[in-house]
Amino acid sequence: MNQTERKRLKIWAVLVVVFGLTLWAGQRVFDLPTVLDAVSNESDLDDTSESLDLDQMTVSGQWARLDIEASLPDGLRRNPFQYGPEPVSAAPPAPLDPLGVGPAAEPPAPLQPPAPPPPPPPPPIPFRYSGWSRIGDDDGVIEAWLFDEGDAYSVVEMEVLMGRYRINQITDQFVEIEDLEFNRRQRLPLLVQ
Repeated sequence: MNQTERKRLKIWAVLVVVFGLTLWAGQRVFDLPTVLDAVSNESDLDDTSESLDLDQMTVSGQWARLDIEASLPDGLRRNPFQYGPEPVSAAPPAPLDPLGVGPAAEPPAPLQPPAPPPPPPPPPIPFRYSGWSRIGDDDGVIEAWLFDEGDAYSVVEMEVLMGRYRINQITDQFVEIEDLEFNRRQRLPLLVQ
């Protein structure tokens, strides 16, 4: 016997063993009692019964009720031929985490978008208070001198400068100016040189 014949013999032996195990397992499955065995013995049937209860079968010559419904999950216990609403089942099981180890953690709350930034503050009033003088006698009107990047302005109280800045109050210490566009007031101190 050469080497190729030995390999073929081994393969045939394995196939015969597998075939024999398949036949043995198949016979064990089909040896279970069936409903047809229960019906074949007509002397066991009750004459007053017009229908056959398929949940019953003979086991060792005695009637026994199969409890198939108890072994089914809740969703399959309902008779599909009965009309009516589906029974209410318990709460669904908790979902498993991605690894299947335990209940999944609660998902994190959705992130809130960041609050919009506050509006920028209004620009500062661009003037400097450099001096003052009194027009007329001691009870006369005070005139203030304001400078803005090379331009000089002589203003009195309640005057509107450049259509935007109103001079509210003039003293020897400060000038109070209101920005009419942003409705904002600012006091400019007297610059001492």
